[in-house]
Amino acid sequence: MRSTLRKRRTCIFFSWLVRTVQAMYADAKSAGRINSSYSAEFNVTVGVYQGSVVSPLLFIIVMEALSQEFRTGCPWELLYANDLVIVAESLEELTEKFRLWKQGMEAKGLRVNMTKTKFLHSQVSQRKPHIKPSKYPCGICRQGVGSNSIHCMNCKHWIHKSCSGIKGRLKQDPSFQCRRCKNELPPSPVQTTEFTFDGTAIDTVPTFCYLGDTMDSAGGCHDAIMV
Repeated sequence: MRSTLRKRRTCIFFSWLVRTVQAMYADAKSAGRINSSYSAEFNVTVGVYQGSVVSPLLFIIVMEALSQEFRTGCPWELLYANDLVIVAESLEELTEKFRLWKQGMEAKGLRVNMTKTKFLHSQVSQRKPHIKPSKYPCGICRQGVGSNSIHCMNCKHWIHKSCSGIKGRLKQDPSFQCRRCKNELPPSPVQTTEFTFDGTAIDTVPTFCYLGDTMDSAGGCHDAIMV
């Protein structure tokens, strides 16, 4: 008797919770604000409220339900809200997993943003001496460049004057090619593999930060623990 009553109370509570969420999003409207001025209101028919503390929870609940059919779980898939990391041991396996997720999400009415999708090829054998990450790494030594550098027209990297092989005063030259591009140096020790999905080239990156944790092409947790 008590068990039946407890189940009934639970069902009543969840029914009330569902109706409350539905009421929150019924005939939802929003407006833009610039300083103290507001735009005209417009209807919000998709998505959750921006800035609401309940929105992340609601989104995760929906994504959890939608992905049950095709996900395999941690550590091969890391899902937080609309951020997904797929881990595979080969390009073939990655392609199949990515296709499964893409088709599964699109079948539910969602869309995968291919321009924001990144590919990271991680291999422990590529371990290199740690260099502090920089927004503009030198194409030769990979350390951050300053004002005394020159732009390579081939690889599009900035090159330190000391790495450029140029003697005398440094002047910007639109035809300049670094020593690595001219095959005067061996290829970069960290090689990246290109990933193409259905004819679309996915942007390849040497490092990637997910929820505050850094992964890189050399594998391991070295970059994640560096301050």
